[in-house]
Amino acid sequence: MKRLIGVLCIVGIIIGLVSCGSDQELSTTATQPIASTVSSTTATIAESTSAQTTASELQITTAATTAVSTTESTTSAQPATHVKGVFDEDRIVFSFAAISDTHTSLPGNTLKDTGEKTAKALSVLKKWALKNDADGLDAVIHVGDIVNSHNKDNINLFKKIYDENFDVEKVPLVYCLGDGHDLTWSADATAWIADYTTIFGSSYYLYDVAQELIADGNRHCVINGYHFIALEPVSRSPITYDAKTKEWFDRTLSDITSEDPDAYVFVLTHPMITDTAYGSDLGDSWATSDLTDILSKYPQVIIFGGHLHYPINDERSIMQTNFTAIGCGAVFYTCVETEVAGSAITLTDETNQGLLVQLDNDGDVRITRIDFENDMEIKTAWELSAPMADGSHLTRYSQKRGDDNTAPSFAEDATIEIIPGNMRKVRMVATAATDDDMVHHYILKVTDVASQKTTVTRQEAEYYLYSDISSISETIEFRMNLDTGKEYLFELYAYDSWGAISDPLTLTYQR
Repeated sequence: MKRLIGVLCIVGIIIGLVSCGSDQELSTTATQPIASTVSSTTATIAESTSAQTTASELQITTAATTAVSTTESTTSAQPATHVKGVFDEDRIVFSFAAISDTHTSLPGNTLKDTGEKTAKALSVLKKWALKNDADGLDAVIHVGDIVNSHNKDNINLFKKIYDENFDVEKVPLVYCLGDGHDLTWSADATAWIADYTTIFGSSYYLYDVAQELIADGNRHCVINGYHFIALEPVSRSPITYDAKTKEWFDRTLSDITSEDPDAYVFVLTHPMITDTAYGSDLGDSWATSDLTDILSKYPQVIIFGGHLHYPINDERSIMQTNFTAIGCGAVFYTCVETEVAGSAITLTDETNQGLLVQLDNDGDVRITRIDFENDMEIKTAWELSAPMADGSHLTRYSQKRGDDNTAPSFAEDATIEIIPGNMRKVRMVATAATDDDMVHHYILKVTDVASQKTTVTRQEAEYYLYSDISSISETIEFRMNLDTGKEYLFELYAYDSWGAISDPLTLTYQR
């Protein structure tokens, strides 16, 4: 039923969008796909002859031109009661997966078999969608770094894995490309982009209503009536977008939200948007402020980013400002920030994370975080009420959560134990702190009492390894070297995700 509704919605949306830009006409000739003639919403960015040739060689036809033969009813029984603004899993009308940084590669090219991890992620998502949506996934969005290195074997491997899990004509893939792996962000990346479109083939672009954008890596897809926009940067450090891309993006969002101000628009681009979700303050090689002014005008936008590999166990992975920004985590490996500004470290490649996004027929959204490695839900789902044009829905996941947050604490009976080893080696084992959400990391200060020289060490709380935070270890351990014959003061501080700090757990120790 959702397939029929989707096809009819695409036709209706195209006609509606044309009416927003009445200076152009919609051509419906047999040889011209509808998508390539949408008015202002699908205005051409790529004006070069080569870009037009790339798009035309694909011979892409849209889902709107595909005949659907079915008599399935489009009506369904409604529950007796329902609270508007609260997600209703009995009335799910649309489900899609959101993943990032699969780094798919042939075996032996990476530390882990990333092809196997990609396949597992898609398989788990497929199963989870079917738990409460009989039609399963309607789409998959991939927020970039599809492959670990740009070569045709890796791209073919990803396509093979996707095709083994989904019929792309029924479950379309909407993607953007990441820097340093899929390609290099530059103003002239069309040859690299063309490798993906050529290998994937025309069936991967049936839902694009702006075919002329594809050659530059940009997408506008309409799937069962929902709009998805993918944007490709043209530079890094800072990460920026082509001026024509931004002009088109702004105009397209204006047209979509004017037509339907009470529906979400889904945007994907590989970098995070600066000063939004977790990790977006890492620096201008990892996040971009080039789209902020445009996004801030459209409270209906939910934008998905990747690039950072930061764990979605952290509640800051969703942030609402003038729009909603979400980090997708990573399929391949997990990173976190360090105490050094602008730097991050790789923690583990044992993780595999992503999102299941579902909408009910009031437009409310539930986002389920999934640990693909262990086939488990991560913590509890995020739920968003349907968007309001005045932005009044943008409060639940704002920065205010940090302002209302309670700092971690150590129990009254918490202890620090020092376990001497060979030579100067020492293990320090302490009782873990607790928090109203979770402890993010610890800072240990060890001071030589005589010289007052202090060594500071940071250690993550390993929350990223556990879907259920109650499974996190009840102790925290540090290893270090200490000189014999000296007295040391240990001060252990626990930090939560919002930066709140516990009172210290202390011990004086004579080595």
